[in-house]
Amino acid sequence: FMHYISAYQFGRANALPQVSSSSRVRPRAGSPPRDVGKVCEHLALRGVEGPIHVVVADAKDRRMSKSVVSHVWSGAVPVGSYLKLKEGLYIKSPEASFVDMASELSFVELVRYGCVLCSSYAYDEESEKGFRERAPLTTVRSLARAVEKESERRGSKKAARALRYVAAVSASPMETILAMALCLPRMIGGYRVRPPRGPSS
Repeated sequence: FMHYISAYQFGRANALPQVSSSSRVRPRAGSPPRDVGKVCEHLALRGVEGPIHVVVADAKDRRMSKSVVSHVWSGAVPVGSYLKLKEGLYIKSPEASFVDMASELSFVELVRYGCVLCSSYAYDEESEKGFRERAPLTTVRSLARAVEKESERRGSKKAARALRYVAAVSASPMETILAMALCLPRMIGGYRVRPPRGPSS
């Protein structure tokens, strides 16, 4: 169950997984990370750098090495928090990842992450432009619902505040930077213009 910075890196560089999965899947006790080497190789091809951050349901299932960092989470897991990448490999959904990263990223970087999740591009080091086209992973409205569901979590207030400045459907990293320069609060260098939002955002 890929988590935190690894899910963040995946969300910046990939489209949504094509493999369907039960929306109620979650880590369970007695299920430690397996085939870590193969998983790292698979994820490296998709822009996720090691060590891979994973979540387990029991401290006994933790595995610590140069390749993997385990975090224990035994609390409630909202429906739809994980998506299936392939057999035995799950990743936090874009919405759940945004909530997670509220306690890891600065306020400005959290706004940028929200913009990227709602954008029509992904970062791509192999592209001459540094990015490629993709469908948005989520919408501002869906991010807001996820933040509301996790309102008691650390970082949720920060996430709710960041959402006020998330622009929808940027077509390039430069568009995201421009939107943030216009929309962020004046106290951190912006002009506090209302962020662009589409009808389905």
